[in-house]
Amino acid sequence: MGQEAGETGREMQSPEDAAAEIRRLRDFAELASDWFWEQDADLRFTGFDGVSIEKLRRRQSGFIGKRRWEMPIRCADPEQLAAHIAACERHEAFKNFIYEIPADSGDTQYYAISGTPVFDERGTFTGYHGVGRNITELKLAEQGLIESERLLAQIIDGSSVPAFVIDAQHRVTHWNRACAFVTGVPASQVVGRAEAWRGFYPAPRPTMADLVVDGATEADLERYYAGKFARSQTVEGAYEAEDFFPHMSGGRWLFFSAAPLYDSEGRLAGAIDILQDVTARKLAEQAERGHWKELQQTHMELKQAMQQLVEAEKLASLGRLVAGISHELNTPLGNALVVATALQEMVDGLAEECRAQTLKRSILDSFSKAAGEASAMLTSNINRAAKLVERFRQISSEQTSEHPQAFLLQRVLTDVLETLRGSLDSAGITVEVAVPPGLLLESYPGALEQILFNLFENAMVHGFEGRTGGLISITAELREGMAVIDFADNGCGMTEEVRKHAFDPFYTTHLGQGGSGLGLYLVHNLATGTLGGHVELHDRKEGGITLHMTLPQRVGPLRAKN
Repeated sequence: MGQEAGETGREMQSPEDAAAEIRRLRDFAELASDWFWEQDADLRFTGFDGVSIEKLRRRQSGFIGKRRWEMPIRCADPEQLAAHIAACERHEAFKNFIYEIPADSGDTQYYAISGTPVFDERGTFTGYHGVGRNITELKLAEQGLIESERLLAQIIDGSSVPAFVIDAQHRVTHWNRACAFVTGVPASQVVGRAEAWRGFYPAPRPTMADLVVDGATEADLERYYAGKFARSQTVEGAYEAEDFFPHMSGGRWLFFSAAPLYDSEGRLAGAIDILQDVTARKLAEQAERGHWKELQQTHMELKQAMQQLVEAEKLASLGRLVAGISHELNTPLGNALVVATALQEMVDGLAEECRAQTLKRSILDSFSKAAGEASAMLTSNINRAAKLVERFRQISSEQTSEHPQAFLLQRVLTDVLETLRGSLDSAGITVEVAVPPGLLLESYPGALEQILFNLFENAMVHGFEGRTGGLISITAELREGMAVIDFADNGCGMTEEVRKHAFDPFYTTHLGQGGSGLGLYLVHNLATGTLGGHVELHDRKEGGITLHMTLPQRVGPLRAKN
């Protein structure tokens, strides 16, 4: 009865409706495939059709009259081809059989085909109808991904930087040779297991990478790395720390940074932990700590004085001054640390020669000479840093004065240039000064020094960015009770848009790269507020900019206080 009803329904369908239904089904089929194909009872191709038939990338005539396996095809596994032939000979349906075939151009193409057997009303097999898709782009993308993963594994394993990777289930997926060397644990003992802790601790506990995968809070991190960790300044969700590991090869100091890894859809896939053995540096720091302990104490006093000034009315003036002085102070401190580290490496090398019983007199003489030079460099840099701190104390005294002082403009400029001499020389910047020796001001030298510091810093960071060398010229003269000062450079200059906003607070062209956007804002505030003058920016025809300041020769206490 059901069969009769179905037949009646088909008989009642109009030819137009039937044609529409056929078109609808054909549209669906074309959307799901690039072409249609047909074979006869002998499994030989008889024809192709479809809106994207050109995706065969071969002439159709090359297929007609041939079986699929009589074409120059290849499968990833020969057994797959054999199974496909057997299924066709049994007249079975198949789906997504994938194989390679060369295009007429010679390029390899990848087909994915599906077919269903066709039988006549007597049940006799008459051939196949099927669909096909060209999946070359997909296969090439998959191969590229596999190759990228292989290269990544090769890069990680071949890197001299110790590193390991865990997946979202905390299983170790990569443990490179450098990591095995530092930890003393071979990759075979940890890869595939959630036991990264074996390289660092005597008992199970999470590593930094494990905590990152778990999305640990800072409170969780504090539990394991109390006071020793910090958020990464460059990678979102990453943390870094420095700690001592007494169970590693007699004890090692490691600096390590763990960062999350995400898949293409943004899901957490694991974490990578990069290590740096800083044992030599830590030992060198401990050995040299006595030489600059007093300097650290002085620096602490400097920071305390700075904090007091931050809370005071003149925060803006001193803030940038501290940045300039601190930048210059970092140079001798950094040099001292580099020399100390190099000295420790030489000591380690000499110790290794002794252990290997290969120590020669020439090596000892070389070490003695190098150690003497290192000691001299340490003394020189520490003395230089101490002088900078003393200079800052003097400037701090000028900053906190509530009353104007009489001073020579040339003297203030000379002091600033002396403080910045190292940075200017390193950048290859020449400074030309044309200031009358007797130009006397009764104003606030600390504020003026801060303006000059900011202008020099702005020129070095922005004006000469990406350049080697440059020229800064400073001129001054007295006009009707006003000191007219021009600070000019021949750097890259400013666009109209940048110049328009240059004095705005927090406006910077180095957003996210360390620029605060307060340099010229503070210059403007100090010049127009504390010093009661006027400031403006101009382009130079020969390149660069000129900052033009007009300052009263004499400033009263009320002006400064306001």
